[in-house]
Amino acid sequence: MFDTLRTQASEDTTLWLVMTTTLPILINFGTMFILAFTIYKVKQVKQLSDTLTSSTHWLSRTAVRIGIGPSAKKALVEYAKGKPEFAKLMT
Repeated sequence: MFDTLRTQASEDTTLWLVMTTTLPILINFGTMFILAFTIYKVKQVKQLSDTLTSSTHWLSRTAVRIGIGPSAKKALVEYAKGKPEFAKLMT
């Protein structure tokens, strides 16, 4: 009788031990994946921002070199507002 109870208790303990160690480990791996994915996306945004800044800088330098007038500047701003990727920067 005691052997049966001891075996049942051992099985219950083993089940709880597996659940209480495996589930947190899986949650930690999921969290690490989300963190790594977020860092990857932030680095992509930084590169995109650097590219956009560089393009804007060179566009500005070119405009200054050719002596762009006020109407051309206005046209460039209107063009930039029409593009979805630049519209957020213009507001």
